[in-house]
Amino acid sequence: MRADGTRLTQLTDSEAIESTPVWSPDGARIGYTAEDGVDGPSTIHVMSRDGSADAVVVTGSGDVGHPELHDWTRDSTTLLFGANEGRTGLWTVRVDGTHRRFLRGGREDFGSGAAYSPDSRSLVLQSDVDGGCIYKSDPMYTSFSSWTAPPMNASQRPSGDHAG
Repeated sequence: MRADGTRLTQLTDSEAIESTPVWSPDGARIGYTAEDGVDGPSTIHVMSRDGSADAVVVTGSGDVGHPELHDWTRDSTTLLFGANEGRTGLWTVRVDGTHRRFLRGGREDFGSGAAYSPDSRSLVLQSDVDGGCIYKSDPMYTSFSSWTAPPMNASQRPSGDHAG
Protein backbone atom coordinates (compact mmCIF):
# COMPACT_ATOMS: atom_id res chain seq x y z
CA MET A 1 0.00 0.00 0.00
CA ARG A 2 1.17 3.49 -0.78
CA ALA A 3 1.32 6.20 1.86
CA ASP A 4 -1.86 7.75 0.43
CA GLY A 5 -3.80 4.49 0.97
CA THR A 6 -3.91 3.40 -2.67
CA ARG A 7 -2.71 0.05 -4.01
CA LEU A 8 -3.90 -1.91 -0.98
CA THR A 9 -2.98 -5.59 -1.43
CA GLN A 10 -4.81 -8.37 0.39
CA LEU A 11 -2.30 -10.94 1.63
CA THR A 12 -4.57 -13.45 3.40
CA ASP A 13 -7.97 -14.90 2.60
CA SER A 14 -9.44 -17.23 5.19
CA GLU A 15 -12.38 -17.54 7.56
CA ALA A 16 -10.07 -16.79 10.51
CA ILE A 17 -9.76 -13.47 12.32
CA GLU A 18 -6.23 -12.42 11.34
CA SER A 19 -4.43 -9.86 13.49
CA THR A 20 -1.12 -8.67 14.98
CA PRO A 21 0.86 -8.55 11.71
CA VAL A 22 4.57 -7.93 12.30
CA TRP A 23 7.27 -7.50 9.63
CA SER A 24 10.46 -9.50 10.04
CA PRO A 25 13.40 -7.12 10.51
CA ASP A 26 14.91 -8.25 7.18
CA GLY A 27 11.63 -7.36 5.43
CA ALA A 28 11.32 -10.78 3.77
CA ARG A 29 8.42 -12.18 5.83
CA ILE A 30 5.36 -11.23 7.83
CA GLY A 31 4.17 -13.01 10.94
CA TYR A 32 0.60 -12.83 12.21
CA THR A 33 -1.97 -14.43 14.51
CA ALA A 34 -5.07 -16.18 13.15
CA GLU A 35 -8.00 -16.97 15.43
CA ASP A 36 -10.89 -19.27 14.57
CA GLY A 37 -13.71 -17.06 15.81
CA VAL A 38 -13.79 -14.91 18.92
CA ASP A 39 -13.12 -17.74 21.38
CA GLY A 40 -11.76 -20.32 18.97
CA PRO A 41 -8.24 -21.72 18.82
CA SER A 42 -5.50 -19.47 17.47
CA THR A 43 -2.35 -20.09 15.46
CA ILE A 44 0.74 -18.08 14.58
CA HIS A 45 1.70 -17.95 10.91
CA VAL A 46 4.67 -16.75 8.89
CA MET A 47 4.35 -15.90 5.19
CA SER A 48 6.46 -14.31 2.49
CA ARG A 49 6.09 -10.57 2.04
CA ASP A 50 3.77 -11.14 -0.95
CA GLY A 51 1.44 -13.47 1.02
CA SER A 52 2.78 -16.69 -0.47
CA ALA A 53 4.35 -19.58 1.45
CA ASP A 54 2.00 -19.13 4.43
CA ALA A 55 2.97 -21.63 7.14
CA VAL A 56 1.64 -22.33 10.64
CA VAL A 57 4.46 -21.98 13.18
CA VAL A 58 2.55 -22.35 16.49
CA THR A 59 -0.79 -24.04 17.05
CA GLY A 60 -2.80 -23.40 20.20
CA SER A 61 -2.55 -26.51 22.36
CA GLY A 62 -2.71 -27.55 26.01
CA ASP A 63 0.54 -25.83 26.99
CA VAL A 64 0.25 -22.86 24.62
CA GLY A 65 -3.40 -21.82 24.57
CA HIS A 66 -4.38 -18.82 22.45
CA PRO A 67 -0.90 -17.84 21.23
CA GLU A 68 -0.51 -14.26 19.97
CA LEU A 69 2.46 -12.96 18.00
CA HIS A 70 4.37 -10.04 19.52
CA ASP A 71 7.71 -9.59 17.73
CA TRP A 72 10.72 -11.01 15.85
CA THR A 73 14.37 -11.16 16.92
CA ARG A 74 16.67 -8.81 15.04
CA ASP A 75 18.15 -11.66 12.97
CA SER A 76 14.63 -12.65 11.73
CA THR A 77 15.03 -16.26 12.91
CA THR A 78 12.87 -16.33 16.05
CA LEU A 79 9.39 -15.17 17.04
CA LEU A 80 8.33 -13.82 20.43
CA PHE A 81 4.75 -14.64 21.38
CA GLY A 82 2.44 -14.71 24.34
CA ALA A 83 -0.02 -17.36 25.47
CA ASN A 84 -2.94 -16.53 27.73
CA GLU A 85 -4.12 -20.08 28.41
CA GLY A 86 -2.27 -23.25 29.30
CA ARG A 87 1.24 -22.26 30.37
CA THR A 88 0.49 -18.55 30.36
CA GLY A 89 3.42 -16.29 29.58
CA LEU A 90 6.03 -15.33 27.01
CA TRP A 91 7.51 -17.86 24.62
CA THR A 92 9.97 -17.94 21.72
CA VAL A 93 9.97 -20.24 18.69
CA ARG A 94 12.08 -20.46 15.55
CA VAL A 95 10.24 -19.50 12.36
CA ASP A 96 10.30 -23.14 11.25
CA GLY A 97 8.35 -24.11 14.40
CA THR A 98 11.28 -25.72 16.22
CA HIS A 99 12.96 -24.80 19.50
CA ARG A 100 9.82 -23.56 21.27
CA ARG A 101 10.89 -22.17 24.64
CA PHE A 102 8.92 -20.88 27.63
CA LEU A 103 10.55 -17.72 29.01
CA ARG A 104 8.43 -16.68 31.97
CA GLY A 105 4.85 -16.20 32.95
CA GLY A 106 1.97 -16.77 35.25
CA ARG A 107 -1.67 -15.85 35.55
CA GLU A 108 -1.03 -12.09 35.64
CA ASP A 109 2.39 -12.14 34.00
CA PHE A 110 1.80 -12.99 30.36
CA GLY A 111 3.83 -10.14 28.85
CA SER A 112 1.20 -8.38 26.79
CA GLY A 113 2.51 -6.36 23.85
CA ALA A 114 6.09 -7.54 24.32
CA ALA A 115 8.66 -6.09 21.92
CA TYR A 116 12.42 -6.46 21.51
CA SER A 117 14.66 -3.41 21.49
CA PRO A 118 16.21 -2.71 18.05
CA ASP A 119 19.41 -4.51 19.12
CA SER A 120 17.44 -7.44 20.70
CA ARG A 121 19.26 -6.92 24.01
CA SER A 122 16.11 -6.15 26.00
CA LEU A 123 12.33 -6.47 26.00
CA VAL A 124 9.57 -4.08 26.95
CA LEU A 125 6.19 -5.48 27.95
CA GLN A 126 3.06 -4.88 29.96
CA SER A 127 2.38 -7.06 32.98
CA ASP A 128 -0.32 -7.07 35.64
CA VAL A 129 2.07 -8.24 38.37
CA ASP A 130 1.97 -4.82 40.09
CA GLY A 131 -1.26 -3.39 38.73
CA GLY A 132 -0.56 -3.04 35.02
CA CYS A 133 2.87 -1.49 34.55
CA ILE A 134 5.36 -1.31 31.68
CA TYR A 135 8.53 -3.32 32.33
CA LYS A 136 11.96 -3.63 30.78
CA SER A 137 13.60 -7.05 30.81
CA ASP A 138 16.62 -8.91 29.51
CA PRO A 139 15.77 -10.81 26.27
CA MET A 140 15.23 -14.11 28.12
CA TYR A 141 12.84 -12.40 30.60
CA THR A 142 14.81 -13.64 33.61
CA SER A 143 15.04 -10.26 35.32
CA PHE A 144 12.94 -7.17 34.86
CA SER A 145 12.29 -3.73 36.27
CA SER A 146 9.26 -1.48 36.19
CA TRP A 147 9.38 1.57 33.94
CA THR A 148 6.02 2.87 35.13
CA ALA A 149 4.15 2.85 38.41
CA PRO A 150 0.53 1.86 38.93
CA PRO A 151 -1.85 4.76 39.51
CA MET A 152 -2.13 5.83 43.16
CA ASN A 153 -4.98 4.10 44.95
CA ALA A 154 -5.46 1.84 41.92
CA SER A 155 -7.64 -1.16 42.46
CA GLN A 156 -8.28 -3.98 40.07
CA ARG A 157 -11.75 -4.32 41.56
CA PRO A 158 -14.09 -1.33 41.71
CA SER A 159 -15.53 -0.74 45.16
CA GLY A 160 -18.97 0.10 43.85
CA ASP A 161 -19.19 3.47 45.67
CA HIS A 162 -18.57 5.33 42.43
CA ALA A 163 -21.12 3.54 40.28
CA GLY A 164 -23.40 5.79 38.79
